[in-house]
Amino acid sequence: MEKASIEKPKKIKSLAKDTRLFNRNFLLLWQGQLVSRLGTQVYSIVIALWLKHTLEASGSAGSLVGSFFMLSAIPMVLFSAFGGAVADRFSRKKIILYGDIFSGIIVTSLGLFLFYSQAGGSLAIGAVFVVGISLSTIGAFFGPAISASVPDMVPEDKLPAANSMGQLSQKISVFFGQGLGVPLMHLLGLPLLVIINGITYLVSAFSESFITIPQIIPDKMKGYAEYYEAFKSDLKEGLRYIWKNAGLKKLLFSSVILNFLTMPIIILLMFYVEDFLGVSSNWYGFLLAIYGIGALTGFTGAGIIKLKGHRRTRFLITFMLLEPMGYILMTYVASPFQAAGLFFIGGMFNGFVMVNITTILQLTTPTNIRGRVFGALTTIAASTAPFGMGLGGFLYDILDQNIALIYISSGILMFLLVTSFAFSKDFRNFIAFDIEEVEPSGFTYNMRYLKEDEIVMTQKEVYLEYQIQKPRSEL
Repeated sequence: MEKASIEKPKKIKSLAKDTRLFNRNFLLLWQGQLVSRLGTQVYSIVIALWLKHTLEASGSAGSLVGSFFMLSAIPMVLFSAFGGAVADRFSRKKIILYGDIFSGIIVTSLGLFLFYSQAGGSLAIGAVFVVGISLSTIGAFFGPAISASVPDMVPEDKLPAANSMGQLSQKISVFFGQGLGVPLMHLLGLPLLVIINGITYLVSAFSESFITIPQIIPDKMKGYAEYYEAFKSDLKEGLRYIWKNAGLKKLLFSSVILNFLTMPIIILLMFYVEDFLGVSSNWYGFLLAIYGIGALTGFTGAGIIKLKGHRRTRFLITFMLLEPMGYILMTYVASPFQAAGLFFIGGMFNGFVMVNITTILQLTTPTNIRGRVFGALTTIAASTAPFGMGLGGFLYDILDQNIALIYISSGILMFLLVTSFAFSKDFRNFIAFDIEEVEPSGFTYNMRYLKEDEIVMTQKEVYLEYQIQKPRSEL
């Protein structure tokens, strides 16, 4: 039962949205995320390259780098569904705010440790592993809270544009952060860059502290046992919602396999640049930045071009088929500039698809269970990703660094998977969802818009029903 009160009707008014896209709350969230993402992108590229170069002498750099990313991803898989339930039952603002604060403290502490410590490489590597696992754990709660909050911060008709702007901030950070990460590491050194990344989290937290996120929070529980039962019930509800929607199940299943097949390509990209293309590590950041520009183009196009129904389905499936073709073609390029062209096109396809899929998921999921549904989706979709990361590094070592074989095999399997799902009616109907349609995605629900006085009366009825259901000892 949701919390309601006839004594404080102002709580109900706070649920009304500003008609602008960049209203105060969304702007504060967006700019805070942009700053922290810039620092994170710089951190991610320099840590990955530092690990590769530190471990190359051992002869098993691929396996160890893959193990690092695998271990860092496991908490996200294990706790995202739980994090989604937490986002529905507790203040989403506090989850977002404290998530950035704790991340800032952890990363800044790592930078100071690397700066002042005279310890050997093994201890430093261990510290990097611990921080990676810690950030992933925080992200398991932080991510669902962000995903569940955005639809309630902007008008419904602005949601595709809001998702595009969210992806825009991420790709801007990829472009500048990863493009400048290696040069900045050479200029400032790894410890100082890690400290700067920690500070960006704290700057983001400062911006988020001024945000108001509309949310009706359920009543507090008594004791850990009651919370455990409530979270278990929430998780089951999220899974049940997914299971009842045939199209969503197909989309989720495809994501599980695609994530697994994509991970070896991503993990081995730094090896692809230095060992396959034979160019400097600077190109690792440049290619990621170019991919970000392509994705930015795709995000922008998704926010401007309003595709509806099965026309959208045809575009999305076509782009999903072309992206793995690019991974195959990467093994036939003769120069890094040709690879850059493929990265731009692949990023554009991926960006367009991601904005549309995210918007569909947000519009088809009721706000009161959106956190637990997104958490369950994240957990299941990413469940195979850590294994793909570990497998990619392992295959690189045992196949005598044959990147071409790994990339071609992954690309072919991804192409065949998308082709098989393209023939599924449930899958096509789900991604053809239109809010104007009565039965867009295999399930139906009714929506009724109420005037303000009707909302107050409805809240009174809910409050009276809640009071009737209370045990006598609480009245």
